[in-house]
Amino acid sequence: MALRTIDELRRFAYGARMSAPHNPPSRPAGYSPGHGLKRLWPALINSVRGIRYTFLSESAFRLEVAGFACLSFLLVWLPFFALERLVLAGAMVLVLIVELLNTGIELCIDRISAERHPLSGFAKDAASAAVFLSLAFCGSCWITLLVALWQRS
Repeated sequence: MALRTIDELRRFAYGARMSAPHNPPSRPAGYSPGHGLKRLWPALINSVRGIRYTFLSESAFRLEVAGFACLSFLLVWLPFFALERLVLAGAMVLVLIVELLNTGIELCIDRISAERHPLSGFAKDAASAAVFLSLAFCGSCWITLLVALWQRS
């Protein structure tokens, strides 16, 4: 079956119940983040609040920030090429991003219900696995580029 248009794809995916395009729900009354550049300041404040909360409440995040600081010192001190520095810095930032997402997922699940449920456990385990994979990726980038740097010397 070849689907040629977006409407055919929607009908195939959602059945006949979706004939009109889906409109997102309206925002709560009184909620107005502003338009254009006015959104940047509230978004920045919310982002800093999220990083601060995670830093204060999650020991794993504090440990990863400490590792980020130590590795940043090595990144500046060792004679890597610019692209190598970019890859290593990106891998380090990726770990922090995934840890923030992991914390958000865990908090959402804890807010939904305090009772134990297999799907809640699976979601938390999957988020934890994402953190593990980001740490493994960061470690493999560092090992690979440190070996390459050692061979160049």
